[in-house]
Amino acid sequence: MVREIREAQTQLAEDMETLNTQFKRDYSYFSQTMQEERYRYERLEDQLNDLTELHQHETINLKQELASIEEKVAYQAYERARDIQEVLESCQTRVSKLELQQQQQQTVQVENTDAKVLLGKCINIMLAIVTVILVCVSTAAKFTAPLLRSRLHLVFTCVGVALLALLWKNWEHLQCALERLLLPH
Repeated sequence: MVREIREAQTQLAEDMETLNTQFKRDYSYFSQTMQEERYRYERLEDQLNDLTELHQHETINLKQELASIEEKVAYQAYERARDIQEVLESCQTRVSKLELQQQQQQTVQVENTDAKVLLGKCINIMLAIVTVILVCVSTAAKFTAPLLRSRLHLVFTCVGVALLALLWKNWEHLQCALERLLLPH
């Protein structure tokens, strides 16, 4: 019986040694895995910080570029308005000169006064019409230039115009649908 107990004790000691060796191997494996995960976590954290910093720099750069473009557009609009003003002043000067010439010719030639007055008025009317057309074209160009600056802007402009046309065409249907939604029966 003592022998059996010793054999059992020896067997238990061997099992304990085996378990101790297995525990040490598992502990070493898990420690190494934890180190690798910690290293990987630190690398991911560094990458995330770098990406965040890059995003912030890109945002700042985009804001600066947007401000620069806004200044350029404002300057161009001011230049165009000034050019239009100069053209209008030039046209007005020409009209004044033509009116002055017309008045001088009326005093010199009394018999052709009706024809010359009519011609002067026609010229004044034509110059006024040309002036209005120039102002309209310039204004339209000023407003459409930013909308047609690139392909993307052109596409968005076309989509916007198409949506507006679709809404205009279906305005009554849209009103009926809104009334059904907003007014309970």
